[in-house]
Amino acid sequence: MTSPQDFAAYIAGLPRVLAGAAALFRDAQGHVLLVEPNYREGWALPG
Repeated sequence: MTSPQDFAAYIAGLPRVLAGAAALFRDAQGHVLLVEPNYREGWALPG
């Protein structure tokens, strides 16, 4: 069993990675799906 300090040190030693993803959905007529997120201004691709 490890102590909370050991676990915190382990987590702090992991690499920090920032990742993101989006998807482009189109229907048979070529319409593109956009979403209006509530956490920022404007429209975006879903993801």
